[in-house]
Amino acid sequence: VAVAMRDGHSPARDLVVHRGGTHRPVVLSVSATRLADLGPFGAGAGAVLLHRDVTADRSHRDQLAAFAGVVAHDLRGPLSSVRGWLELGLSELHGPAGSPGVGADVAPLLGRALESAARMDALIEALLLHASSSDRLLRPTEVSLGEVVTEVSALYDVDAVVVGDLPPVCADIVLVRQLLANLVGNAAKYVADGVRPRVTVEAHRAGDEVEVWV
Repeated sequence: VAVAMRDGHSPARDLVVHRGGTHRPVVLSVSATRLADLGPFGAGAGAVLLHRDVTADRSHRDQLAAFAGVVAHDLRGPLSSVRGWLELGLSELHGPAGSPGVGADVAPLLGRALESAARMDALIEALLLHASSSDRLLRPTEVSLGEVVTEVSALYDVDAVVVGDLPPVCADIVLVRQLLANLVGNAAKYVADGVRPRVTVEAHRAGDEVEVWV
């Protein structure tokens, strides 16, 4: 309430209420908004305090985060082994420095497999971030939209066409990458058979914001 009276609004935050005995704690999402006038219920300024029971929602979120953590751990072990063996195979094919190497027709195939393993590792990381993004703090920094678009386009192996210069933005790079990866990933997934996805990205400033079209 004190924050709302000072700033006009207090963003929602979780409050754990312990009721004692055998009752489980209740998680309340609490927010407040300042009112300039309490009339006809009182005189002067005041605040409206909103409590919302989010116990079930938070329990589900914690279970999802725990599941994602287990999946990420269990998948990354064998995936790291696969990437290691592929890198070793490529180094053996290329041979010592200065030698022509062997298996020139096989090396590109192993390279593609290694790229696929790297994409799978990035998808596992995205799964973990998606599970934990609802309660993580925003960490805004200067983000190059062009670099992020190039990165996620390579991840999903699609042709990205950037229209004009994409201005830098002040944002959380993890969540911006996740957002663009979802959009580009949909473009790669929902496409007719035999058609290579082509994604066009453009952006321009609108006041203190940047509008992006994908």
